[in-house]
Amino acid sequence: MKFRLPKFVPIVLTALLMPILALADEPGYVGGFEALPLAEGLVEITGAGGTQRLPRAIGKAKTMDLILTGRMMDVEEAERAGLVSRVVPLESLLDEALGVAATIAAMSLPSVTMAKEAVNRAYESTLREGVLFERRLFYSTFALEDQKEGMAAFAAKRAPNFNNR
Repeated sequence: MKFRLPKFVPIVLTALLMPILALADEPGYVGGFEALPLAEGLVEITGAGGTQRLPRAIGKAKTMDLILTGRMMDVEEAERAGLVSRVVPLESLLDEALGVAATIAAMSLPSVTMAKEAVNRAYESTLREGVLFERRLFYSTFALEDQKEGMAAFAAKRAPNFNNR
């Protein structure tokens, strides 16, 4: 199975606050002058930062190989390169995606949003700036009801009941 570009390619998906799951179940391409799978398995068109983000994700040499030759990358190589988070058999694809979605949905929505922001900031800034940003987000979680519920659940050794506040 080859990593496949979707038929449409939204450019602004990294700005969305909620995590996004992308599934691929057909042959396709990564490379040429147009593709960049982002950390969440999304794709961005060159002209919107693709040639800038891909080297940060997989390094300059592999980026040059893919961009300049249009070489196809199979899903195993994409996983090794860190472009996809996991590879599962086709017959398990939907169940796996639904399981991941259920796990994320059970978490505190504000915390998930902050975690996504922190990872995206790490990807686009220096280590020092990323650590400072993460620290500010961490401190801000103490204003959340969900933080208190999470700590209480941890101390009581029970599952948390988040209210997304």
